[in-house]
This record gives sequence, C-alpha cells and structure tokens, in this order.
Amino acid sequence: MKNTSWRDDFKRIVPGRAQAYSKSGDGPWQMNMPLMNAHGGGGMLTTVGDWLKWNAMLDAKTWNPSLVNALETQGVLNSGQKISYALGLTVGNYKGNRQVAHGGATAGYRTVLARYPDKRVSIAVLCNGTEPNVNELAQSFADEILGPFAEQPAENSPVPPIENAEKYAGLWRSERTHAPSRTTVVNGELRFRTTPFRAMGDGTFMVGPSKARFKYDRDGKPFSMEIETAGDTVTYTLESEWKPTADDLQTMAGEWYSEDADATVKFEADGSNAFLLVKNAPRMTLRPLYKDHFAEQSGQLVWFDRNAAGKITGLHIGSDRMRDMPFVRKR
Repeated sequence: MKNTSWRDDFKRIVPGRAQAYSKSGDGPWQMNMPLMNAHGGGGMLTTVGDWLKWNAMLDAKTWNPSLVNALETQGVLNSGQKISYALGLTVGNYKGNRQVAHGGATAGYRTVLARYPDKRVSIAVLCNGTEPNVNELAQSFADEILGPFAEQPAENSPVPPIENAEKYAGLWRSERTHAPSRTTVVNGELRFRTTPFRAMGDGTFMVGPSKARFKYDRDGKPFSMEIETAGDTVTYTLESEWKPTADDLQTMAGEWYSEDADATVKFEADGSNAFLLVKNAPRMTLRPLYKDHFAEQSGQLVWFDRNAAGKITGLHIGSDRMRDMPFVRKR
C-alpha cells in the first residue's frame, strides 16, 4: 500500500491528491478541503487500489487471522444485545450477502469500503465531491456483481393492508439520539421517512429490512414504535410539534458550560426566535421540534432537561458524530 498515508499535516503537499469540492442545492461547486490534522480515527489518504489490497489481505487472512476476527466481532451492549457495529466496521447483510463495510466523510470527501467475504468481493468508492451519493454508487456496483438476487418466496396467505394508516402518521423522537423522524401517508401508503411499511400477519410491520412494532394506548392510538435492524432495536416516541412562547425561550437563555469539552455556548432568545452561539462560528438559528427540543439547519440538535418542578436544569447538544454532550448553566 505505497499510496496510503495519514493526514497528520494537512498543509503537506501530497502528489496526485484530489482536491475536494461541495455544493449546496443548485448552488455552485466550491472547494471544501479539511483544514485539520488527523490520524487513526480518520484522515486516511489512500487510493481505490490500496484499499482493495487491504481487503484482499482480510479475505485471505495472510497477515494476522486474529486481526480479522477482532475487526468483525460485533459489539454487545450492557443489556446483552448484539449490535451491527464491530471494531471500526459495520457487519450486516445486503440482499442475502454478508457485508462488512464502513463509510467516511470529511469536508467535500465521501468514501465507502465494502467487503462481501463469502463471495470474495470488495467494492471501494472514493469521491472528491459531495455528489453523487457514494452509498448508492457502491450498492449499484454490488447489484451488478452479486446479482441477480433470488426472489423472495411468496407468502402462503396474502398480507393484510394497513388499516387506518393515518393514525400512524406523525413526528417521532428517537429515544437514543433525540433526532426527529416522520411517518407519512402518501397515496394511501404508510412510510417511515421514505421507506414504505409492509403489514405482516402478526401485527408487526416491515420497513425495508427492518421490523417495526407499535405500542398503543387505550384508544388504540400508537404512542411508541420500536424498529429492529440486525438485532439492534431503536425506540421512537410520538411527539407533538412544539411552538414555544417568548417566555418559554427566556427560561433557557444564558451561557452553558460543558466540562467534557471545556467549552461554553450561549443560548439566545429574541422574542419567539432561538439561537445558539458557539465560539468562532456564525450564530445558528434553532427551529423548534417538540417539547424542549430544537434543530439547527445542518442537523445539529439541542435539547433541555427539566427537574420534577419543571425547571430547566441542563442543555444537551447532539449530532450525527456526537450523540449527547451535556452542558450546565454557567449564568
């Protein structure tokens, strides 16, 4: 792997390195390079060829068989539940084929490296732009190489339609990440985000490869949803959209400190508008989601804790790569 190194000095000139670009919507392409040093937990400079050499070594186990086993050993939660994430790799299944893969993104770069051990097939995708979608590219290659796929056996009995689909539509909060998701009804079809629900005969639903179960109140209205994927279950709670008053926002305003990050952020309220200020960053506009939760345009989440008396006691910030950073009121 002679073309692989770490971005331990982002100012270093690397012969043959592709510059990275990004665009927003219909806007123009702009250069978007990572301006930070990194090694180990990201920051790899490599080529498709070198990546395929690495995966060929993993397939053949020519370097260290115990390394391969360790990389593919899935994690186990304190509850005993096995999850899909292993040692820096995600172990799962793609259309009946065992898949060991991971993706990456930094600045304008997007990457995917996938391995199908049972077929001795690997797919590497490196893109120096935010478009096209590298995951869709990798899947299209996998379909071409691994397909055609066996058709799913027909059910002995017809799958019942989803009755009263509208009652399942709404805004759902992930108990794990606090992130929002929507269930909608489009042309009579119930969808989770963009994936259709398929009713099974036992009261459960399939959402793509995942299984969904609802819990209902005494009136038969769903209030909780569990989605299980490869043994990992995420619980969602049905929420009402929230429109805070100016007084609501004032109870949250102030400076908040995180001991973990040794950093201070400021929550500002201007009438019915909320903002988050982080050092050396533009002021971020926050959009109310559901009770005590806000979202920023990039997807960052902000939410608050309350004590038994209903008083605000803590602030949290989360994103795709940082699930929950707690803050305490500074003043």
